[in-house]
Amino acid sequence: MIRYLGKRVGTGAVSLLCLITLTFFLVHSMPGTPFDAGNVSEQILQVLEHKYGLDQPVSVQYFRYMGMIFRGDFGISMKKQGFAVNQLIMRCIPVTARLGISAFLLACILGAVLGGIGYRRKGSWIAAVCRGIRSTAIAIPNYVYGLGFMLIFGVWLKWFPIAGIATGKNYVLPVLSLALYPAGTIATMVEAALSEEEQKEYVVLLRAKGLTSAEILRHHFVKPVFLQVLPYLGQLLAYLLTGCFVIENIFTIPGLGREFVTAITNRDYTVIMGLTIFMGIVVTGVQLVVDILQKMLDPRIRNEGTY
Repeated sequence: MIRYLGKRVGTGAVSLLCLITLTFFLVHSMPGTPFDAGNVSEQILQVLEHKYGLDQPVSVQYFRYMGMIFRGDFGISMKKQGFAVNQLIMRCIPVTARLGISAFLLACILGAVLGGIGYRRKGSWIAAVCRGIRSTAIAIPNYVYGLGFMLIFGVWLKWFPIAGIATGKNYVLPVLSLALYPAGTIATMVEAALSEEEQKEYVVLLRAKGLTSAEILRHHFVKPVFLQVLPYLGQLLAYLLTGCFVIENIFTIPGLGREFVTAITNRDYTVIMGLTIFMGIVVTGVQLVVDILQKMLDPRIRNEGTY
């Protein structure tokens, strides 16, 4: 297991290094500089570029920035002068985490319930309703949900606020907007996995022993179904924890996604790089946890001889 873990960490580190390098050179290949906009004199522009090292060759800037990263320093924002990128990220993390984790849990609960009911009531009108709900959930993008919920529940009915994070009620509409699409996907995967598991030979033996369908579902189907859905859950969690760009902008939520869009608009190199690195670390970390869980829970993977 230690060898496997070391291999996965090494692969993740190489992927992260490639991401940093590619992003750095792409950002610096953009025309102009962060200071081009506005009425800035040529002299002041030269002073600002020298302050942030933008007057040096890109290769020199790259190795200097890599040195800063290894010291845990993402630099200073070029547009919010005097504002450390580390500080900006730490300010955004709790906001995006609350939004993302809430949406993740709601999607898992709704998906499991819809998928389970669709499987248990197979062939009934209830199963048809569940299929209709999940098909609708999958068919509509989250930004459409966001705009629709904002209009109906925020503007017309005035039940919920439509911007900011002043209270817990501010999170209700964004969380719903983010949770519905993945809930439909999870429901589809759960029902398909349950139906597939039901066809296996060991289920016939369990029924012959007198176990009811409910007992088989509770005691024998949960683990294999979870293993089939686990890779998607990892991708979903990584996406939600790295900033939900569209939803955060629609509801004016000061999270990682909104800050990233603002940084790109302003060509704020250091903020773009800092957020990209943080998001890369989160995605790599979540994928590592998913791989370890699969290794621990799935005997087919556990016995591949990679220990």
